[in-house]
Amino acid sequence: MKNNQHRFKSVIVSRETIDLLKKSIKKCYKSLAEPKDNIKAQLDKQLAIKRLKVVAEILQGKQSAKVLDLGCGVGYLVAFLNKNNIDAYGIEPDKYSFAAAQSLLKTNKIKSSKIKQAMGESFNFKEKFDLIISFQVIEHTQNPQKVFKQCHQHLKKDGRIYFIIPNYHSFWEGHYGVLWTPWLNKTLAKIYIKLLGKDPSFINTIQFITPKMIKKILSQTDFKLISLGEEEFKQRMIKGSFMTFGYTYKLLPILSLIKFFKLNKLITQFCLKTNTFYPIIVYAKKST
Repeated sequence: MKNNQHRFKSVIVSRETIDLLKKSIKKCYKSLAEPKDNIKAQLDKQLAIKRLKVVAEILQGKQSAKVLDLGCGVGYLVAFLNKNNIDAYGIEPDKYSFAAAQSLLKTNKIKSSKIKQAMGESFNFKEKFDLIISFQVIEHTQNPQKVFKQCHQHLKKDGRIYFIIPNYHSFWEGHYGVLWTPWLNKTLAKIYIKLLGKDPSFINTIQFITPKMIKKILSQTDFKLISLGEEEFKQRMIKGSFMTFGYTYKLLPILSLIKFFKLNKLITQFCLKTNTFYPIIVYAKKST
């Protein structure tokens, strides 16, 4: 895979796709962010390039590999991977996002069957996948354990999963973009968010996932854990840089102060020891 980003083929986004995406955002995220911010995040080519490189590294040049994007939203990453020679598929439960994804596929002359409207707990493909990826989606599912089980069934032998999930045992909440207390339950979380002057209703749609919970789910669904993203967190803390998902760019001034006072190593060690690192990056492989 070429490292020069100018060599990557771009995804064409039509006005119809954007209009449908706006409807989805209005329905699902109206209390959290300005539509323009969410649209930009879903159609971010630089982020798609970073994710493509992660996918390519995991696949390690495997020929005819198949990838599934769980909760693919507008389908930008699915389209981007396909246009850059990775056989990618997706599922998306929201009807407006699914319609936007179908519009995007049509504009880019990619088969509509590449993306299905389905829940993570009950999707079905004839294909078996080498890799299933998901970015900030698992916390929105109704039953995370069922999602992992369904993924296990759709993976090839030695297939892998790569999921980025907010850690609710950390000090950050990415949907609202606020500092967080690791031990909040739903009731206290709503009170806290309301005190910050924000709409707490979105809390009802979130699973408070933690590293401990993920380890338990993996053991119950026959996955072998490779990493929960500890090393990535360590490197980001040392460098003082985070990706833009989950409004983590708001943390950059704090990280700059931490680096200035040379506290980054100490705080990193504390977060890793107490499982309060952010986010959880689940990298695991099918064990049976």
